[in-house]
Amino acid sequence: MRWTLYELIGLEPTASASEIAARCRRLLMLTHPDRAGAAARGLFGLIAYAEETLTDPQKRAAYDERLRARNKRGRATSVPRPPQGLGRTMLDKLADAAVARLESWLGGKGGAA
Repeated sequence: MRWTLYELIGLEPTASASEIAARCRRLLMLTHPDRAGAAARGLFGLIAYAEETLTDPQKRAAYDERLRARNKRGRATSVPRPPQGLGRTMLDKLADAAVARLESWLGGKGGAA
């Protein structure tokens, strides 16, 4: 089974370029191998590819056209699905862990120590 780049980053195809860039920056930070370990390298690379493709208007238009054509033919989309437990669920867990760590450093919710 395969995912679209939009599914990989957890946004709809109607998302704006600025929404995509912001989501990708967040995901790249969370999955950077220096932060998340060497096991995250593949996911980091896929997210970097998604950002490069979906934030450039010409590349995004070409990608969307390929996606529409493949969907019409009933073929799979362009990104292999990560193993069970990865994707939005795993990324959400990474984000939650990062927020919890930041909150603990700041002395609790709201940043007031």
